[in-house]
Amino acid sequence: MIRIVCDKCEKSIDLDDSAAGTKVTCPYCGDVNRVPGAPEDDADQKRRTGEKPDRAAAAGYPPDHGPETVVIKVRRCWFRSRPGRFALALLL
Repeated sequence: MIRIVCDKCEKSIDLDDSAAGTKVTCPYCGDVNRVPGAPEDDADQKRRTGEKPDRAAAAGYPPDHGPETVVIKVRRCWFRSRPGRFALALLL
């Protein structure tokens, strides 16, 4: 038997064990409450502990604590960044 307290009216609600991890409607006020007990996934656990999710690792980029690796090499475009020098080099 699971006993939860409604978030809105603060009355206790008794539920079967099969309701663990689901959402139930309060019979007193009609508010929807989440019933604890289902295994949490990794994102929920990190959110509860305050850890920020590693978006770079999720996107496939290398971690920030390991050795440096080249992800992308950026080359400046001469004719866009310095049009005067490009025109001079083109004339010479």
